Amino acid sequence: ILVMPSRWEGLSLVLLEAMACGLPIVASKSAAGDFGEEHGVVVADLSAKSFREAVSQLVANPSRCLDLGHRARLVAEEMLDLENRNNQWLKLLTILSCNVHEVSNSSKSLREIQIEVSSRRIGETGVA
Repeated sequence: ILVMPSRWEGLSLVLLEAMACGLPIVASKSAAGDFGEEHGVVVADLSAKSFREAVSQLVANPSRCLDLGHRARLVAEEMLDLENRNNQWLKLLTILSCNVHEVSNSSKSLREIQIEVSSRRIGETGVA
């Protein structure tokens, strides 16, 4: 079990590495980020009591602990997959290079271009 009571966290490599090792997580909401109850326990507040209770629940239920760890590993493998990572970087760099090209060849303000590019992305993905 990885316990991560951080008040603030970006994308935590410690969290990903623990998940890749098949460990369930007990984490604060900020540390858990996009990961949720299907990979471990997300603790709403940062009190020691809340973390102690969450760890105790997992220790008392080894089958749940193993299941959460297994699911965490699958997610981490997908996130840490080199081809998947490369595709994400390529997509980001393509978007950034298009934005630079649009900015340099446009009479529009940077804000107007950002709004247009965001609108296109939302239209393509359906996600804001």
